[in-house]
Amino acid sequence: MATCDLKLCMGCMSPLDANGKCSHCGYQANMPHNPDHLAPGTLLSDRYLAGRALGTDGEGVLYIGFDTQRNEKVWIKEFMPGRLAQRNHADGSVRPKDKCELSFKSIQSDFEDLYRQLIKISNSGKLIPVKDVFRANQTVYGVMGIVGAVTLREYLLTKGGELGWAQARPLILQLCTAVDRLHTHQLIHGGISLDTVLVDQQDNLLLGGCSVMTLRCNGGEITPQLFEGYTSPEQYDNCGWITPSSDVYSVAAVLYRMLSGTQPPESSSRHISDNLVAVGDLDTSVPAYVSAAISRAMELDPKKRTGDINLFSAELLDDPNSNTAVFGGVLEEAKETDRSPQPQKGSKKWPILLVACVCLVGIGVALVQILPNSGGPSSSREQVSVPDPFYVPSFIGMYVDTVVTNQDNLSKFSFSIREEFSDQYPSGVIMDQSPPQGVKMIHKGTVILTVSKGTLEAKMPNLVGSTLEFAMQTLSNMKINYQVIEVEDDDTYTPGIVGKTSIPAGDTLNRETDTVEVYIGKLPQSSSSSSSSSSSNSSSTGKGTRPAPSSEPDFMWGGLVERDPNAD
Repeated sequence: MATCDLKLCMGCMSPLDANGKCSHCGYQANMPHNPDHLAPGTLLSDRYLAGRALGTDGEGVLYIGFDTQRNEKVWIKEFMPGRLAQRNHADGSVRPKDKCELSFKSIQSDFEDLYRQLIKISNSGKLIPVKDVFRANQTVYGVMGIVGAVTLREYLLTKGGELGWAQARPLILQLCTAVDRLHTHQLIHGGISLDTVLVDQQDNLLLGGCSVMTLRCNGGEITPQLFEGYTSPEQYDNCGWITPSSDVYSVAAVLYRMLSGTQPPESSSRHISDNLVAVGDLDTSVPAYVSAAISRAMELDPKKRTGDINLFSAELLDDPNSNTAVFGGVLEEAKETDRSPQPQKGSKKWPILLVACVCLVGIGVALVQILPNSGGPSSSREQVSVPDPFYVPSFIGMYVDTVVTNQDNLSKFSFSIREEFSDQYPSGVIMDQSPPQGVKMIHKGTVILTVSKGTLEAKMPNLVGSTLEFAMQTLSNMKINYQVIEVEDDDTYTPGIVGKTSIPAGDTLNRETDTVEVYIGKLPQSSSSSSSSSSSNSSSTGKGTRPAPSSEPDFMWGGLVERDPNAD
């Protein structure tokens, strides 16, 4: 097996100190590892360095890894189902067990196809980014980007175990967006739970744990991974058929847990005695229409259950007492796509412009009809085709990536995006639009969407120890201004690794006026256009934050079996 000589900790992929020790996680290189896993330090595809195994499931093994080309930490998922395959300890290859060759190759092909599809769709947000898939050791590996986030289970613990509807609403709508992205590409998740949903420090949600469908149902050829309280009943049935409504059930169950603080009963047991109590009965502060939407989405019979994730999200917003909810506008798109909305009250200039446009179109049609009879080059009368009009719907309250990737929207409108900070709307949510709802467009026109950049104030993330690329990406995603400063002739700074930031981790900053200085060791033959500065200052210490997300991921996404860092 190929190895790599990079001086990195195989427990967390952070740089080792001068004595060859890791100050981040305490992992020691001489610790024994499970011989059924890759040896820490194995180089895959001449590019990816595999570290310790983080956990296993019926599909395979998840490793901490490092991309030597992009100089960044990654997760590496190895297809190695324990029921079907075993490790050749001589060369590290994965071989199917006797009489398991066909099943192994079939599910391996599904695994590879899944990751190739995820590469195309996951980088647009709301899903754990999948960066690469390749074959090595006679099996398949998927490479994922590491995100700075915690599981929804851990997030809820920091919030007292449950959330109010106002807090849960933006999170669950982001989850609906992620699931819709999968369903649009004919993918079903099948494993949505508190352990496969992640939340970052800005309350942005990401969905992980995508797997082959065989892992998500009983009676398959690999050991199933089901989530008590969140898995749909048909997934427990050996003859069950998994559909998009199975994911709707799981999303509703997650929301049930978020609002009530109570895990829903296992769906397979509900067939015997259905003891599911409406969430509104557990917490009377939950709106009745939200409670009813959850109950419909958690019907045991898939035929009676809410079958579409967009319809479920629309029902969650169907507040009978308000037409101006923060996330209004989704319901009309999901439930009444053919309805033409009426102009809003108080809008006076648009009807005048509309009359003027109609008059101009009428004059144009008349001229086309007259000109051929007045000596023009053609004596035949041509019929002028006027496009069908479109009424502008309300996009306010919707996530912008949902709007601008919707093919029906793109066939009718062009979009121009502008961003502003807001204390009312979460990042990525549309706050305003021009023209407003109800305006009639004869031709395909441009709708200007004003999108929230999140609150003006932000907490400085802990970037010390991360790669420069990760730090730049994190600050860019958070809309924080930054300047990179390269430090020469200082052994306390590692080339390309963040050694200090001018604003300590955990401090509050202003996204418009503050600029974060990011100090790194100078890279050899650097062509960076960033300003350089010589400094002998030691790295500053962040205040009261969890470890840098890129350096020490402190969670296991996908519900994998958690392992002691020293167990390998």
